[in-house]
Amino acid sequence: MMQIIHELDLSDEQQEKIWKIVDARRGDMRAAMKAGRASREQMREMMQSGTYDAEKVKALAEQQGELVSDRIVKRAEMMNAIRQILTEEQVTHLTEMKRSHFGRVPW
Repeated sequence: MMQIIHELDLSDEQQEKIWKIVDARRGDMRAAMKAGRASREQMREMMQSGTYDAEKVKALAEQQGELVSDRIVKRAEMMNAIRQILTEEQVTHLTEMKRSHFGRVPW
């Protein structure tokens, strides 16, 4: 995040607004990641125990899918809120940075 802030030459006001957005969502993101780890651990324990329960596997798989979906939506919401703070030039620069780094634009 710090590299992006530096490269986009954000104003102090923009930086403050972005950090507020990130900080406000940090707890939700941590909770979602923790829930995902717990669900994966339950699946791993069940598979290592040698006991196969098709219904439990299905329920855990559905739970993991919902958790991933929720994280994707929350990240998209956060990125959209951040994007609203940027100028058009900054959005263009960010898009170019993401494309050159990842080969695609994740938002």
